[in-house]
Amino acid sequence: MNADGSGEMASDVLNAPLSGIVYADSTAMFTAEISVQGQEIVLDFTGSAEGDVLTGEFGSDFGAMGVTATRQ
Repeated sequence: MNADGSGEMASDVLNAPLSGIVYADSTAMFTAEISVQGQEIVLDFTGSAEGDVLTGEFGSDFGAMGVTATRQ
């Protein structure tokens, strides 16, 4: 997440732009759409940021997934 409201989720296996980024105090929310085996999946993130670490959960049609991410 960048100061201008843009962002990208990146890993060894996928990259996805972030949309609907909301950041207030230390709470962060955003949406990412990814393609997995030809199926589009919407991930809604809610969590908190401290320094370069983001911790929270992605909600999806498949249930919640806990995540921790570090800014690169």
